[in-house]
Order: sequence, then C-alpha cells, then structure tokens
Amino acid sequence: MQKIFDNLSAVSEPTSALPGYDFRKLKVKVVRHANETNEAVNAMMELMVGKRIGLDAEWEIIRGTAGRQVGRSKVNTIQIAYRDTNHDVTVIIVRTERMTSLPNRLKSLLVGSSIKIAGNKVSADLIKIGVDFDVAEIKSVDQKSRVNVFNLGMVAKHRGLVTNAAHVSLMYLAKVLLHIRLDKDLQTSGFSGESLTQDQLRYIAVDGAVSLEAFEEMEEMPDVIKHLEMEDLTLNKKVC
Repeated sequence: MQKIFDNLSAVSEPTSALPGYDFRKLKVKVVRHANETNEAVNAMMELMVGKRIGLDAEWEIIRGTAGRQVGRSKVNTIQIAYRDTNHDVTVIIVRTERMTSLPNRLKSLLVGSSIKIAGNKVSADLIKIGVDFDVAEIKSVDQKSRVNVFNLGMVAKHRGLVTNAAHVSLMYLAKVLLHIRLDKDLQTSGFSGESLTQDQLRYIAVDGAVSLEAFEEMEEMPDVIKHLEMEDLTLNKKVC
C-alpha cells in the first residue's frame, strides 16, 4: 500500500520539473516486411522475461477541408515493447502501412493468450488492428473481456491510482508511476511514408516502452478493488 501513496504523492509535482524518458537506454528494432517481423517476434519469444508486452499503435487522422475529422487511415505502425534477459527494454516497431495482412508470428502473438498485452486503451488498438488487417480471431472476440489484455486505465483504477479509468492518459501514468515527463507533441504528426524522422522514432518507441514499464509497476501493487471485494465478503457488508 505504501507504494500507492508514494506514487499518488507524485501527482502534485510539476510535470515540467520531471526528466524526460531516456531514449538511449532502449533497444529499438524497425521492421517493414513479413519475414523480418516474424524473425523479430521469434527472437522476442526466446528473450522475453515476464511474459508481458507493452502494445501501442499509430494511424493518421484524416481531415476534411474545414479541418474536421472525416476518417482514420489504416494502422501504419505497431509498437511492441518487452523486457529481455538482460532486463533491458526492447521495442519492435512494425511498419504495417504497406501490409495487407499481419505476419503470422505477429498475428499469433496478438490473438494468443499466453502473453499479457498491456497498453493505454489497448483493447481499442487491437480492435482497429483486427479490422484493418481482417483478423477474424480479433474481430470475433470482445477485446475488453480477454483475460490477458490489460487496459492501463482499468489497471490503474484497480490499484487505487484513479477513480475514472476512461480519462487516464499515458502521460499521467508516466508521471505518477515512472516519475518522468512524456512528450506528446508529435501525437498528430502522422507516421506514414517510407521512413520515420528521429523524433518520430523516439516518440513511438518511448510510448511502447512506457506502456510496458507502467504495467510492470502496477503489477507490483495490490489490487485495491479485489481486496475490498474480498473484505466485503468476509464482513458480509457493502463497501460504500
């Protein structure tokens, strides 16, 4: 419980006073084709510790002449972060813009149940990936009900960090859990095209890494809601 109070005390700290994420400590691998994607996922499965990944996806907002949103592009980038046997974080960045279907190993990872998949509103990312790449195994399942899919907002609520899971941002979790400042200035910059700028690469890699590391932190905390439910059953009274 002390860890919860320590993290909540960080909310009052000005975000501007916090350091940014140290991108230099990340191992980043960018893949563009099915074979190299499958190889990267296979390597991850051999090197991963903890059986968990941080997942994020990027796409572009399509706007009309008046600047209003009129649609969304296909997912053009999928980020997968994992911790390896050296306890370093590796982020695989899959450039999916030119793909018509998901590489087999990536598909198996996203539809399987053996690996915990965590991210901010990650069930929505999975739904869009399923629709954009016509993955029947994703489209036919309620992603919010999967036992191995963890929306970080709901995890934060269960850990007593927030009361409203719907309004949780990755920036907030980075602040209270990792005590860092997360820069979201490039969120709407667009990630299509043959290559990413160094700033874009840093932005999406860090988002994936923070998704993983925030989840790791919260897994170490007690589930407050489950604790209260068990206490309620024990005492046979309603918790208000």
